[in-house]
Amino acid sequence: MDVTIDQAIEIHARALTYRHGGSAESQARERAQACQSYGDNEGHQVWEKVAETVAHLRHVQTSGQHAG
Repeated sequence: MDVTIDQAIEIHARALTYRHGGSAESQARERAQACQSYGDNEGHQVWEKVAETVAHLRHVQTSGQHAG
């Protein structure tokens, strides 16, 4: 099974959200900063995308709860 980078980002975002709840976005941003401090620019970009996806998922989830 091949997983695209976008799919992997969403998987990680969902896993972080499940595991860390409201702090998932900050967890992803901390990982992004760690990558950047080690000179891993690609890792930094990926973890920033994970953080953005966490924020998006939270927004969609919150919006869906109010639609009822």
